[in-house]
Amino acid sequence: IQDDISIETAIKEVKNLGKAIYYLGLEDTNNQEQIIKSYINSISIYNNKENKVYYIKKQDEKFDSMIKQIFEDETIEKFGYEMNYIYIILKQMGINPKNMKFDVTIAGYIINPTDGKYPIDKLCDEYLEISTEDYLKANGADSQDAQITLFDNNDNNTQNNEEKYRQS
Repeated sequence: IQDDISIETAIKEVKNLGKAIYYLGLEDTNNQEQIIKSYINSISIYNNKENKVYYIKKQDEKFDSMIKQIFEDETIEKFGYEMNYIYIILKQMGINPKNMKFDVTIAGYIINPTDGKYPIDKLCDEYLEISTEDYLKANGADSQDAQITLFDNNDNNTQNNEEKYRQS
């Protein structure tokens, strides 16, 4: 994970890729006027050409401008998690999202519509055979403040999962 990328560089990279494979970090707010009482406090963007993840934490209004530039750009395909919530949050920010292509939550529903709940850790465990708890421990994350990203590539986990797949 590379967290020292500038907002300008992140926008440029996403535009060059033509897609944003992202995970948005959310934080609760007490704003009673909002439908969903959360705001975006960070974004993880996966660059699949270089197999890198860029993590940007909100520090000023340039962050909101970046989010707007990415999500309103029709030429950038968006791939994410719980996009129905994200759509509403973006609209609350005055952003009109365009070209929302793929939602992991909807994919989980299509695969198993009787389940009813699709948390990211369960989807990882069920369909990718990645235990988020084991993954976080292996990467030294503190369980109290750990945030997982599916975009980080851990070679040991990848090799273990490939081995499990070959054995089955």
